[in-house]
Formats: sequence, structure tokens, C-alpha cells
Amino acid sequence: MKRHRLVQDSSVSRLSGRAKWAMLGELLQVLSSGVLFFILARLLTTKEEFGVLGAVIGIARPVGSLFSLGATTLLVKRVSQGVDRQQAWGDATAIGILGPLIGAALAIAARPLILPSVPPLVFALLLVGQLSFLYLTELAVMFAVGLRQLRFMVIIRAIVAVSRFSFLIAFAVFAQHTIAVWAWFSFGSFVVAAVSVIWFMNRVFGVWLTPRWLKKADVREGLPFAFNGTTEGLLDASDRPMLLSYGRGEDAGLYTVGGRLVQLTYLPLISVMRAGDADVFQAGAKGVRSALRATKKLFPPVVGLGCLASAGLWVFGPAIPLLLGEKWEDTILIARWLSFLPPLRALQYLLGNVLNATGLQTQRMYMTLVSAVTNVGLNLWFLRSGGWRTAVITTMVGEALLTLLFGLYLWRNQDFVADEPDLAPSALAKE
Repeated sequence: MKRHRLVQDSSVSRLSGRAKWAMLGELLQVLSSGVLFFILARLLTTKEEFGVLGAVIGIARPVGSLFSLGATTLLVKRVSQGVDRQQAWGDATAIGILGPLIGAALAIAARPLILPSVPPLVFALLLVGQLSFLYLTELAVMFAVGLRQLRFMVIIRAIVAVSRFSFLIAFAVFAQHTIAVWAWFSFGSFVVAAVSVIWFMNRVFGVWLTPRWLKKADVREGLPFAFNGTTEGLLDASDRPMLLSYGRGEDAGLYTVGGRLVQLTYLPLISVMRAGDADVFQAGAKGVRSALRATKKLFPPVVGLGCLASAGLWVFGPAIPLLLGEKWEDTILIARWLSFLPPLRALQYLLGNVLNATGLQTQRMYMTLVSAVTNVGLNLWFLRSGGWRTAVITTMVGEALLTLLFGLYLWRNQDFVADEPDLAPSALAKE
């Protein structure tokens, strides 16, 4: 009994140590995305221009998820289960570079139909920077997560943060504060960050970008992850481009700011989850019940942090106009309406991770598709005559439905074990 307790305490201690590194890494991501977003909210002259930024990002997320074919999730899974580092990195980057480029080209071709009011060059620069170069840095982050080397994740996040803020400072000091000019600065920051991260990966892990064809097996295994990300992206962000296309640019800007505020509150709970990802995926090779046991220790801190984030949005909401300017006063109400999301998302993330770790990503795809179709259908029906309030309600309905579906499926399939796991677990890299 004493030896078992020592082993358990040691496991908790390692998780706690990784959670600290994960927290720092996610904080740096916030500095390079969330905080940067709010500085732009002050700099850009109108709410409509900020709405353009939010709408393009709303398109980039589902498109990137679909055409990246789940490369980030597959990378964590394979690296954590002992696949050769160069092979895992090469396969992931082969998918993660070519796929998003194809997606970007198709989205640019479809721009006249989905966002005709956005200038073609602005749309292309913002989209390609997000899809191609930023995604490559995320692959590097997930490589470190799979190895449980989260201190290197922090360095990668820092490289991206330095690049992003360097270009933001240059934009603030030397350029006109318009979305057309920012599109160029944003694109440049992502290119510099990606090149720097590629060099870092070679120096630290000895891996390099190796040209190779996409493998059919990778595409087949990654498609369910891709559809999961796509449907979740539609569920989370489809309302912003819809608001802009319906001529509600101010609502699109307001909802983008409110949504980003809520995303900032996910930082602590995602950090704890990131620290335990490799453990859950390793346990997932033994089935749902094993993955749930590995996830059990994450439930109290993750859901608790979600509830704390919800309370924080209510208490500190009135400070938003003081930080961003009076033109964003309406975001106080938006943040409070969306404050129910963090605890709901916390539970959803945990359950979804179990599905991914146990080879049930196809089933997860079907469930996310149901919730995304419900959300987009409600938006198509009500959003044309509504505004940000309608967008909040349809988002909450879709998120609640998805969480319920995840929970019910796992409850009914606790004894599921894949007949032939994709990879047998092996010795894992130590922290």
C-alpha cells in the first residue's frame, strides 16, 4: 500500500511539474494571440475592420482543421507511443504543410461567395499566414507535448510571441492602422516565426522538414480527427463570418472580442489538460475505461478552473471598456452571456480527449457533426435577422448538445477496447 501511494504521489508530482510548464507555454500563446488581438482592437479604427479579422479567422479555423488531416493529434499520439521522431515529424509536416495550402487556395477561390466585402489581398494574406505558417509552429508545439518535454513547448511559444509582438510594435509605430496594412504585418510575423521554429526543431530534436508524399494510411487515420476539428471550428466560429456577410460588421467585431475574452479564460484548464495528454493517449491503447481512469485526476482541476473562469468573466467584465476603449462597452454583456462556456468546454475537452485516445475519433466526428449542423442551421435560420445575442444562444445550444452526446456515448461504451490499436505503447521519453 505504501509503495503504491509513493508511485501515485510521484505520478501526481510529474503531472504537476508538466502542468507548470504547460501553463507558461499557454500564457505565451496568449501573449502572441489574445493580448495581441486586444491591442489591435484599440489600434484599428473601426469595429467593422476588427470584424473582418474575426471573420477571416473564423473561416481559417475549420478550413485548417479539415485540410491538416488531424496532423497535430496524430503527432502527439505517435510520439507519445514511441514512433521514430524523424518519421513522426516528417509525416506530420508533410500533411501539415501541403494540406493547409490546398485549403487556403480553395478558400481564396470561394471568397466572392463567402466574404465578398473583404478585399482579395487582405483575405489571402490573413488566411495563408494562419493556415500555413502558424500551423507549422503548432506542429512543433505538439511534438514537444508528445515527448512530455513541455519546457521546449515554452521556448517554441516564446519564439512565436517574440515574432508576433515585434511586428505588432512596428505596425503600431510606423504604419497606418488599417486592416489592409495589418494583413501584411501579420503575414510577415507568421513567416518569421515558422522559419525560426524549423531551425529550433533541427537544433534541439535533430528533426528536419523532409519532402515526402502523403501516405494513404495517414490520410485514412487522420480524416476523423480532421472532421472533428472542422465541425468544432464551425461550431465555435461560423457565426462571425456569417454576421459580416449579412452586413452586421459591428456585431461581428463585438462578438469577436467577446469570444476572444472567453478563450483567454481557457488558458489554465487547457494547461492542465496539455500536461496530461500523453498519459491519456498511452492509457487509451487499453480502452475507454483505462483512458477514463487516466482522465479522472484531471476532472476536478479542469472543471474547477472552468467554473472559476466563469465567475471571473462576471466580476471583471466591466473593466473591458477601460482596457479596450469605450467603443467596446457592449462586450461586457457578451462576455457575461458567454461565461457559461468555460465549465462546459472543460467537460467537453476531457471527454473528447478520451474518445481520441481510444480510437473512437470516428464516433466523435459523427457527434461533432450533429452539433455543428445544429449550430449552423440555427445560425442560417435566425442570424440574418438577429445579431450577437442570437449568435451567443446558438453557440450555447450547440456546445451543450455536443457535451451531452460525448458523455452519453462514453457512459454506454465504457468497456470498449480497440481490437487492433494503431500503435503499441512503448517506453516514453522522460521529462
